[in-house]
Amino acid sequence: MMDASHDLPTTDGPDLDLLVCPTCHGDLARTGNQLCCGSCERCYDVTDGIANLQVARGFDDEDHLERWNCEECTGAHMIEHYMAPLLENLFPDADRAALRLLSIGCGVGVDVEMLNALGYRCHGFDVGNRVKSWAHRSNPRAYTRAAVQCMPFRDGQFDFAFLNCVLPHVGVVGDSQTVAKDYAEERARAIVETIRVVRPGGYILLSNPNRLCPVDLFHRRNEHSHVPRFHRPSEPFLQSFDDHHRAFVVEGGCRQAETLPPANFWGFSENSKSSRYLVGKILQASIRGYFDLLSARILAPLRRGALNPWLIVLVTR
Repeated sequence: MMDASHDLPTTDGPDLDLLVCPTCHGDLARTGNQLCCGSCERCYDVTDGIANLQVARGFDDEDHLERWNCEECTGAHMIEHYMAPLLENLFPDADRAALRLLSIGCGVGVDVEMLNALGYRCHGFDVGNRVKSWAHRSNPRAYTRAAVQCMPFRDGQFDFAFLNCVLPHVGVVGDSQTVAKDYAEERARAIVETIRVVRPGGYILLSNPNRLCPVDLFHRRNEHSHVPRFHRPSEPFLQSFDDHHRAFVVEGGCRQAETLPPANFWGFSENSKSSRYLVGKILQASIRGYFDLLSARILAPLRRGALNPWLIVLVTR
């Protein structure tokens, strides 16, 4: 059993008002360099103020500084030009400080940092090597190492949760587009957990390359190639709108799912390899123009089909 006399102040460590045991959802208490559950008595390590609450399979991503720098820029663009305006539309009269936001698979964590700077209460979690990027963030308490299949949060704790190309990488072999044998079960657990931690009436934002589009612009054939990845629309790696609608609405009990315009979501980083040569810049401008076209209200039905390479779905819980 835990000795309360050894509990330490949490102002410089994990946010115990937010986190619970990912195994049983019991309350956690700080004991030395660990968080221990008062219910199941399981303990979890704390390193540099960040708790490791991962109890399920993670994402074995490659340690790649150049890619992380690109994600830093694209993530900042997405928050400034897409997410911040969207949140204003979804919660027009709300006190930002009263809203709880969750970045599921937050990667390098720039999204969490920027949303907190805007006055929201945002927390992010991830697994894999990208968590190393959190060391230079302004508030380490806003991050937790955890897996989407077993989240360390209470039921209905968040008003808004978002997953930026997360579900395709659940249940895969390493950092690849090859799914493991149990990928369907892993993703089902992730979806159930996502729905669980969002309150009724709250929102879930999903984004990923569209399975129905045979051209995957966002996963290259290999690290040194600038050629898009071509794939069969039946492959299990990616999801379509119907996949999300079935999982979250038909099977998950959420109220509705709708596509959102893709314009302004992607800014394309100046640090990316494709930005360093003329053909790459032309391709980026073409993609931005095409996304602007797909964002026209009259073309909204096309966003569900094969002509849309980047799918953004808003689920109402």
